[in-house]
Amino acid sequence: VGDGIDITHTLGNDADGDILNGIDINFTSAVTGDADTINGVNIAALTSADNVTVTEKALVIGSGWDNAITVSNSTTPSVAGWMMDLDTTGAWTGNAIDFTTGAQVWTGNIFDVNVGGAAATGDVLNLAMGSSAVAAGGLVITASGARTDELLDISITATEGTHAGISY
Repeated sequence: VGDGIDITHTLGNDADGDILNGIDINFTSAVTGDADTINGVNIAALTSADNVTVTEKALVIGSGWDNAITVSNSTTPSVAGWMMDLDTTGAWTGNAIDFTTGAQVWTGNIFDVNVGGAAATGDVLNLAMGSSAVAAGGLVITASGARTDELLDISITATEGTHAGISY
């Protein structure tokens, strides 16, 4: 049992606001003329001798954090690329994203998208199933137990354009 690197830091109480980083990574990119890649953090592939009894997790975030993961793109508003990219080109047998809630009462949204006032031209949710996904559902909603709100609520307040369209 042991850690490769163990970082322990305690915030002290002083008169001003502080920002403490366990690890602070700063890169400066450059125009190089070739196809370079900069990874802020790279968790390499795992060589596993035992994939039956050992649970192998690449990243574990403990409880108590106000925000477990924060992705900020506010200082460079025109970055081309993905904010989150899940590469699942290999076969897998679990969920790409799995949200599990316990018996505790929670009041927030599990998935919340706020486009704001920007004139967005992309889709908020785009399910492209492909031609080989014949056994997969595009959107599956399963619920049981007493409900105090709608299972699916679509509210449209736009005054121009097509508000809802279904084509096949």
